[in-house]
Amino acid sequence: MLDNVKIGDKTIDWQSGVVIDELGEHKLEPLPMAFLKYLVEQHGNVVTKEQLLEAVWHNRQVSDDAIRRVVKLARTALGDDAKSPKYIKTVPLRGYTLVADVTFNICTDDTHSVPVSDARIPNLAALKLPRLAIYALAAVAIFAIALTLFFVKGKSPDNQILSIDKLTTLEGFERQGSYCDSKQHLLFTYQTDKRDFEALYSKDLELQTIHRLNFVDGDIETPLFSPDCSQIAYMVKQGDKRESVIADYNQQGLLNVDTITTLNNKQLLSWSQDGLSLYFSGQGVNSSNNSSAVISRYALDTKTWQQITFSLVEGRGDYFATESTNGQYLAILRNNEGYRSSVLIFDLISNEIKTERHLPFYANRILWLNDDSSKLVIASRKGDFNYFDIESGELKPQTKGQTTLNDVFYHCGDECFYMRQFDMNYSDVKELPNPFNTQVTISTQHLESNAADFNPVYSPDGNTIYFTKKEQNRVQLSRYNQFGQVEPLFSYGPKQAIHNLQIGPNEGYVSGKLGNRVFVFDLTAKAIHYITGEQEQAFYPLFNLDGTSIYFSRLEQGKVVLRNYDLQTQKVTKVAENENIFARLEHKNSGTFVLDNTYSLYQEHDDGQRTFIVYIGDNPYYHWEIAGGYVYFSQARGDNVMLVRVEIEAGQTEQRVLFENSRSYHFNMHPNTQKMLVAESLLPPSDLVKVVWQ
Repeated sequence: MLDNVKIGDKTIDWQSGVVIDELGEHKLEPLPMAFLKYLVEQHGNVVTKEQLLEAVWHNRQVSDDAIRRVVKLARTALGDDAKSPKYIKTVPLRGYTLVADVTFNICTDDTHSVPVSDARIPNLAALKLPRLAIYALAAVAIFAIALTLFFVKGKSPDNQILSIDKLTTLEGFERQGSYCDSKQHLLFTYQTDKRDFEALYSKDLELQTIHRLNFVDGDIETPLFSPDCSQIAYMVKQGDKRESVIADYNQQGLLNVDTITTLNNKQLLSWSQDGLSLYFSGQGVNSSNNSSAVISRYALDTKTWQQITFSLVEGRGDYFATESTNGQYLAILRNNEGYRSSVLIFDLISNEIKTERHLPFYANRILWLNDDSSKLVIASRKGDFNYFDIESGELKPQTKGQTTLNDVFYHCGDECFYMRQFDMNYSDVKELPNPFNTQVTISTQHLESNAADFNPVYSPDGNTIYFTKKEQNRVQLSRYNQFGQVEPLFSYGPKQAIHNLQIGPNEGYVSGKLGNRVFVFDLTAKAIHYITGEQEQAFYPLFNLDGTSIYFSRLEQGKVVLRNYDLQTQKVTKVAENENIFARLEHKNSGTFVLDNTYSLYQEHDDGQRTFIVYIGDNPYYHWEIAGGYVYFSQARGDNVMLVRVEIEAGQTEQRVLFENSRSYHFNMHPNTQKMLVAESLLPPSDLVKVVWQ
């Protein structure tokens, strides 16, 4: 077995918890030892903070300082120097990697071992054994080495091969799959153009025939086979109206189509295993419109509702649920606050929560493994893919994943799944004329890219464009100057996202939120500094008028508190006491504005009095800014996104369509207000695929 390991010239004895070298033994605490062991397991790879939290801390909430302390203890035991590392290297903005050589040892008895990396056979002749015994022992040693190499190297997650085969190959956008194993039929939605509706399709994977199943003036959402495949359920979205529908399934045409409910606040999720009920997410009985979502079950025979969960959280609430294969458990995804989510296993027989586990990523889908009601996979839209054991509580990530793979919907065998694969080029940065201007006399730019481009903002003089570019393995903050040159500024992981990107008035700093954390990037020193921690809930970082500090708000003891970060002293101070202010914006021509916790925007006067201007809307993705004596902000209207502007002095309101059939809310007005930057959503090619890790 693998009893110990050599890292460079140090020997690690896992069982004793010591690091051994020529100077003696150095005892290590359990956490630094677990950290070292995980680095060895991931030798050659960069280990992220999220991976460490999962593998070493088992998803407990710990501070960055606690992680750095463990890393420092491990380095001290190895005699390593962080500035010129020979063992553990810090990779900025990513994590840590083990750079020293690693040699595993195979124990043959209490006193002899063979280093795996050298694959040497002991000098058996020196043991003075009979020739036949020597040959036999040599064969055993060779077999042990080969077996260990197979498990250590051949079966290592790093050596797995990811096989992807297309289940659909239509020229367009296929998604939201459901599969019937007994018929070998695939159910999915398909869209050829953003102006078209998403239609309902099925494919016979044996005959390779495809059928369109319905023709309605609306988008089809969440198509689901019943457990016996005799029926399907789906939703029809027509503007602000949403209907849940059930029908008898026939590939030649749907029969007995019946509307279940027209409740707009209910989202169809899944079937019960007995095929007699459907699960929905939405507002509970007698709930207010701003309360967190709950899971409800609709009985098809009695046409009655039963509320299953009662989430009382600050976040979105319970947004996904699916029954185990034996119908005993209900796996639920819950958004607690911000981007934090957890998985709950609810026992439908005892009406008790069996397990609750916080997740290191924001999940969107749960899938139980076939014929196993104790294991499931939890996935996200950003390529996270984890196995979860409800008995042990272990969450194990699947390596060799891709950010372009998501929406898992069927388990087809050992490490085999049906999912969706999409193209990374799903948004473009471009300029548009200000839609409120009657005459357009300017030219606009369109930034070409094969990646997804987001967050475009102008520099204060309007000559430079800052934006983020998302590729499969990284995201990059860049700037594009007036000469057509693109300069990369810094990169970060593909599962993270930047929000609220801002350029300082003197163009010396960039600020925003990277994940949950408010950051500032020094454009001269090319260095990033985080103002808030990952566990904090922070909002709307905005530079003050002269660019010397940054306002941001933070949730503290249930209240939103406005703070100020001084760029020179790097100190954070409280601006006001218990005013529940989300954002403070200082504009050089129009004065000072504040956004309160009801998302109402006010103009603040010199005497401290405030004048109400407009209600922005409580969607955290809505964007707003001040330009040319107006407040501009984006809001959803049915299938479209509107650009609204309110004249600050007169209060007159106008609106124009910003995007059709889209949920992209970001824009940035040019300093001359004649044009604006947007990230326009594209319809990326996507297919349903069979994914196998071999």
